[in-house]
Amino acid sequence: AIGENSDYAVATAPEEEVMQLAALLRKTSDEGRSKTLKYVLAVILAMCAVAAGVAVALARSISKPVIEVTGVLASISQGSLDVAVRHNSKDEIGEMANACRALIHAQEENALLAERIADQDLAVEARLSSGRDKLGGALQRMLANLNNIMGRFRETAGQVSSGAGQIAGA
Repeated sequence: AIGENSDYAVATAPEEEVMQLAALLRKTSDEGRSKTLKYVLAVILAMCAVAAGVAVALARSISKPVIEVTGVLASISQGSLDVAVRHNSKDEIGEMANACRALIHAQEENALLAERIADQDLAVEARLSSGRDKLGGALQRMLANLNNIMGRFRETAGQVSSGAGQIAGA
């Protein structure tokens, strides 16, 4: 029954109905909260799975070229120049791969120069890669020393030949 007063209205209902309604509201609220919690947990798990996938892909995109360059450098350190770096990118790992390719090229040039010197071609020129190029500097000094030795050898051979000619003419 609804009673009226000048300031407010009051609704009354049997206590049992009120308790049933409260129980129903509580049950509905608990079920809704449970469904919401399950939904939130499912979303969190899905986000974790996506994050794990992204992390694995990122780790592979970094580790694969680093492992490749490491293998190439290990081969170079053992004297092999029959290697190549296939990785190309415009990031720091790409810069590392480019530096490795430049190293291979410089080593190949120095190896070819050394082979020509070994084949007695002293007319070759050793070029420095930079002001800090120790191998290029050593090759330049070696060529200068070998050319100096050959010059003295020719001079000595000329003197021996001249002396032999004087002895034969006497």
